[in-house]
Amino acid sequence: MAISTHLTRRFLIRPGVAAAFVLGVVALQRCASAPPGPAGRTVVISFDGLGGVRLNELLSQGKLTAGGFSAIAERGLLAGRAVDVTPSLTPAAHIAAITGAPPARNGIVANHFREPGSPFGAATTGFLAPIETETLWEAAHRQGRRVGVLLYPGADGTDARRRGDFGLTWPDRPAKESAFVTLDRERWTGVGITDAASFSPVRKATVDVAAPGGRTARLDLLARDTTDDGVVDYDTLIVAREDGTAAPVKHLGWFAVQAPGEGGPFTAWCRVVTLEPTLARVVVYVGGFFAVPAYPADFRARFEAALGGWPGPPDAAVLHAGSPEEGDAAGEEQAQRLAEYLTRAIVFTIRNERWDLLVAYQPLVDEIEHHFEPGPRGGSAEAVTRAFQTADRCVAAMLASLSVRDSLLILSDHGMVPLEKSVDLERYLEEKGWTIARKAPAPGGPRAAQICASSGIAHVYVDPALAPAARAEASAELVQDLAGLSALPGNLVDAIVPREALAPLELDNPRSGDVVVLLRPGIEFAHSKASVFSVPSNRGGHGYRNADPVLDAAFAAIGPGIEPSRPATVSILEVASRAARALGIDPPRGAMAAGR
Repeated sequence: MAISTHLTRRFLIRPGVAAAFVLGVVALQRCASAPPGPAGRTVVISFDGLGGVRLNELLSQGKLTAGGFSAIAERGLLAGRAVDVTPSLTPAAHIAAITGAPPARNGIVANHFREPGSPFGAATTGFLAPIETETLWEAAHRQGRRVGVLLYPGADGTDARRRGDFGLTWPDRPAKESAFVTLDRERWTGVGITDAASFSPVRKATVDVAAPGGRTARLDLLARDTTDDGVVDYDTLIVAREDGTAAPVKHLGWFAVQAPGEGGPFTAWCRVVTLEPTLARVVVYVGGFFAVPAYPADFRARFEAALGGWPGPPDAAVLHAGSPEEGDAAGEEQAQRLAEYLTRAIVFTIRNERWDLLVAYQPLVDEIEHHFEPGPRGGSAEAVTRAFQTADRCVAAMLASLSVRDSLLILSDHGMVPLEKSVDLERYLEEKGWTIARKAPAPGGPRAAQICASSGIAHVYVDPALAPAARAEASAELVQDLAGLSALPGNLVDAIVPREALAPLELDNPRSGDVVVLLRPGIEFAHSKASVFSVPSNRGGHGYRNADPVLDAAFAAIGPGIEPSRPATVSILEVASRAARALGIDPPRGAMAAGR
């Protein structure tokens, strides 16, 4: 896949950042040699999708040079991989790591599942469902420590159990969805001025952008021709905002727009996706408007004053605007922008806030791997490497900000594999004569099933209103019909497991399905409009049984009392206890004990 050269230039290490990396190495050397004493502060950060096998491969190849992971490999603990839970999904693995308890006990058994007692057809998500065991941040609170939680899955701020003393919560949706504004030649008027920066007469257009709360944000666009070639060919827009600021933007360039809101402004990142030289067609992508998702209000005020508005995650709308190469570049730029913003957010918090435990999250690597994972359907190993390099820079920047008595623990939730094929389990069971309960209230009966599928795992439920004997019979019929998946071409199935046999997978929780289907890595569940099989929409996937090392997570740590080592494996279930030990508190109740 072609990668635009301006992306490569954009992510070169800047001199100021490079200086921070040098400071990070110095801080790391001091940290590793700090004398024994009272436990200092502890940072726990997850880089979603940062698989341990790939991390160590890139490190050994000399591709991670920022001084983050390489310094920890030399002076701290860096595992070859962190053995994951089943399934290797974002909420399941993150909650397992932060509680030290497997899905069977913490209750987060997948991305989607049915809550016992809920109507047949209703489902919840592992990001929102109650966590059934104590988290690390709860244990720290219980023991009188001040905690900040920045975007970590499960800490959505909805109640006291799911928040820190301050933090950021992941905004599921923008306050105003993204849109496209199209201007034709008639929208542009002469401005009657001579502009030394333009070799053709300057043209002007005014755009009113729909903003949250029924408001509008007005943009004045000035078109300039910056090439002295005797041809009228506009190549640059000057974007003048209501706040008086202005910036030149070329084709495929980005600019930010803000609109007022309660507690602080909303921010939208915009892109010039089409700029025809004659101005016959100009298209501007207006990104979703986001408020800074920080709490409480005083932290948000300090945070926003220092860092500016929220940049938002990658948006499928702009990924599909223009050529595939342009869409790929736009998606990577959006993901990298958020990651760089979050690095600054973490460093700002470390340096300026009062905390004992800071739990943070970075989604970049997962976002890039899902879209760019190299495999039989293309991809870009270079884009994936750039994402790991951004994570490396984040680690170096954190090390530069921590004191000699602080500890840093780094984890992830899973690795990634190339996707080959998608399977529509609902369509498959419908062809076997089952009625699918897609939403509540749903019709029940002995041949009714609810499917909660996520990547490589599906929890399948029979009608809970059936009498015990009838329910057992329906489950047995379900197992028999699902077994037919194994006979289909493509070596699709890893395991088909009835509820009573889930204990070895540590999935024996009432939220799990009456039958659990695990696919082979590389095959995923998805909905298709045409057939049981389809082409995956993503190039990379995860969410399988914890049997393939490439799907395992990563773990690294450094700080006083953490002995330098390179263990082959560490269990992801040890993370909470290791972090508690670094902080000098008791681990979460029910957490797996930490190794050395």
